[in-house]
Amino acid sequence: NAYLTPNSEVETMPAMVVEHTFTLENLGLTDSYTVAVSGFNWATTLLSPASIDLAQGETATITVQVAAPALAGDPLLGSDSFLLTVQSVNDAGLTLTAAGQTGYQVEPAVATSGDDVQIGALGQTLTYTIALTNTGNYTDTFLVEVGASAWATISDMDEVGPLAPGETAVVNIFVTVGHGAADSVAIRFVSSLDAAVWAEAVLYSETRLLFLPLILNP
Repeated sequence: NAYLTPNSEVETMPAMVVEHTFTLENLGLTDSYTVAVSGFNWATTLLSPASIDLAQGETATITVQVAAPALAGDPLLGSDSFLLTVQSVNDAGLTLTAAGQTGYQVEPAVATSGDDVQIGALGQTLTYTIALTNTGNYTDTFLVEVGASAWATISDMDEVGPLAPGETAVVNIFVTVGHGAADSVAIRFVSSLDAAVWAEAVLYSETRLLFLPLILNP
């Protein structure tokens, strides 16, 4: 008789290596056991010996290593499983199994420092500084999209990153004050992992009007 701990589930991230740990206990007479893993797609390695000898009451730790593949776009949720099989040498009818499940879920997210307002004279170039933070759980690069505007508007970069989770970068937006009292432009930052994930800052620019004093001749 023998006992094998139940299934193992491990959460990780792409391109990471994790280990599943199981315990085998011999509840009967001295025995030997063959150990094998099967049914996997991700790189999976049995780190423990393929043959284990246990006296009555002894236990052994069985370790299986799994390497999650690098992120390859969709799907952002990935998982794989394997079957651990322990076979008694002395009793052909004694076979123990346990499953190992490894998964990752990439959750992209982004935040900006928010909207901004500036005032300038005709022809003056206003500089807006936007702080962009990767609030997701995986390294990401964000595309910079400058929306439609009446006044000339450019960004000092086309994309930001790669940014690690929690990392912040600064983007400068230049708006040249044109004719009219005011203008606005939306600057959107789009995740390269998922185009449906983005954050936006709206920049409002106004014209500084110069009023000359009225002088009356006596």
